[in-house]
Amino acid sequence: MATIRNATEDDVDTIVKMARHFIAFAPHASVIEYDDADIANTVRACMEHGVLLVADQDGVVVGMLFGVVSGFWFAPRSLWATELAWWVEPAARGGTAGIRLVTAFQDWARDKGAKVVAMSSLHLDHDNRVSSVLQRMGFAQSEHTYIKRIS
Repeated sequence: MATIRNATEDDVDTIVKMARHFIAFAPHASVIEYDDADIANTVRACMEHGVLLVADQDGVVVGMLFGVVSGFWFAPRSLWATELAWWVEPAARGGTAGIRLVTAFQDWARDKGAKVVAMSSLHLDHDNRVSSVLQRMGFAQSEHTYIKRIS
């Protein structure tokens, strides 16, 4: 079973590698240019200003969840936690790492004073497992996001 913990500087290279796996899996790669240095900078910023949780299985990081807390645009004193990225390596799926990451994120959000947690699910024609997991955990679908490259 994976242990969930806060990421450290020692995890940055592994998180960058997992981020590349996430980007290749998602539709984002077709519309956004990125490099490892940008990813590493974002990882460090999230560790400092938000949360970056990892699932550690026998000393190997197999999953991650990035998140931040902010106010709602229409109710800035009401805090919500937003997941920015959530990934579990394919070989570690089917266990509890993904659910444990979400549960730890909810605990972190609650400790930060958030009243709401927002999680995302990629829109992929061949896979709706993430949506099913989130719904079983009590999340309700709220909106859809559309992306388009404009330059």
